[in-house]
Amino acid sequence: MFVGEGDKTENCGIIKNIFNRYFINYMIKEEINGYFNKMDIVGNIILFIPMGIYFSIFFKKDKKYFNLFRIALISLGFEVLQYILAIGASDITDIITNCIGGVIGIVIYLIIKRLFKIDINSKKFIAICSALFMGIVGFILIGITMYN
Repeated sequence: MFVGEGDKTENCGIIKNIFNRYFINYMIKEEINGYFNKMDIVGNIILFIPMGIYFSIFFKKDKKYFNLFRIALISLGFEVLQYILAIGASDITDIITNCIGGVIGIVIYLIIKRLFKIDINSKKFIAICSALFMGIVGFILIGITMYN
């Protein structure tokens, strides 16, 4: 037996106990108290707004509720993949907020279409807004990366 070898296994046991006692209990307590992450909800809504807009453009001939059904299926697919791959947490609120984001996107498209009256102009406006939005998101991601 080497000097200090027993200390390492003892320290691992202490760390494991601390992790189980405080972190796991904290997570369970937060779930029981109905805690939710507001940024998670807002993020899910914002991320699915473009999907509602683009589905309205690409599937123009279909009824709007078919686009909502597609968005719900894609959201469900993401949640199933998260569960299978053990990435993140699968939750029904994610599907609901994703669908809300899709509905907001469909409504935004209908408003833009009504404002511009000509389909080409509305598509140009959406393309410009998308490029600006992606630039802002890219800038934020670079800032977050540099900050961490």
